[in-house]
Amino acid sequence: FLSRNASDHVTLSRGAAQPPIARESIRVPAGDLRTEPWSVRSSRSPAAPSGEPLNSVCRTIFQGLITGADRLLIGRRDGNQIRLGHDVVHFDPRIFRPVLKGSDVRRYSLQFSDHYVLFPYRQRDGRTELLSEAQLAEHHPDALRYLERHRSQLEGRGSATMVYPAWYAHWCPRSLARFESPKIVTQVLASRASFALDREGKYSFVGGGNAGVYGILPTFAEEDRCWMLLAVLTSRTFDEQLQARSSHFRGGYFSYARRFIEHVVIPPIAQIDLRTKAARRIVNLTKQRAESTEGCHNRLVAELDGAVNELYRCGIR
Repeated sequence: FLSRNASDHVTLSRGAAQPPIARESIRVPAGDLRTEPWSVRSSRSPAAPSGEPLNSVCRTIFQGLITGADRLLIGRRDGNQIRLGHDVVHFDPRIFRPVLKGSDVRRYSLQFSDHYVLFPYRQRDGRTELLSEAQLAEHHPDALRYLERHRSQLEGRGSATMVYPAWYAHWCPRSLARFESPKIVTQVLASRASFALDREGKYSFVGGGNAGVYGILPTFAEEDRCWMLLAVLTSRTFDEQLQARSSHFRGGYFSYARRFIEHVVIPPIAQIDLRTKAARRIVNLTKQRAESTEGCHNRLVAELDGAVNELYRCGIR
């Protein structure tokens, strides 16, 4: 595929681990490959798949929390302590919550980097409410002492149009009930679909800008149906639709924010009988890929892509 001879065109082939190796080839004029970032996607619009928009099977697609002071309120756990800059605070799981950053969300699985957020809130009567200073002093004295040491910096946040409810509050804490629900999460900015399942509702996640995370709460509760949705969201068919409509960033990155993913078409997952052989195959392959520790997953992904493509094309009966 390399030649010493000049050519007017470059041929690009999309490959697969299983024959046929070249699934799709396009010819790109050599003159189009300049010093600017290259776009070598086919100019042909992919055939619109049948199905329903993603948001039709979602209770909500929501952005992560925004502290307004990540440097002060997000740190890394070190045994029984949390390191927040030059400070060390006793690790109290009642007020320090595990928090995902964008880089923690990989394709199919999570790689938690041991970051925790100081989250001075509690859930009461289905609502997320801010703890008072008296409550912090009684139940979380070490965390309050840390906050007091940085009170001037925390009080200095905000503006005339950005008023915090308390000097130690987050700008947007989001809902604890949402964070504690089983959910699918995605990087906001990625070179390809990078969705993963938080099956136990264990993690909070950061929002804001392109380095954050979005969460998806499906309307269905069955875990296997969530695995099937994950298979669809990480598929080539879903990604081709997304990248055709999303913002394109330097380096080949795309935005997977709510406004781009919510209208992408997916198969009617809520109506599929999970007992069928084809459905079980997709669920089992997705679990296998998520739990795999191998360095190369080409065979699994190619097989899964083929199964999801069939789901888009024919459904499962």
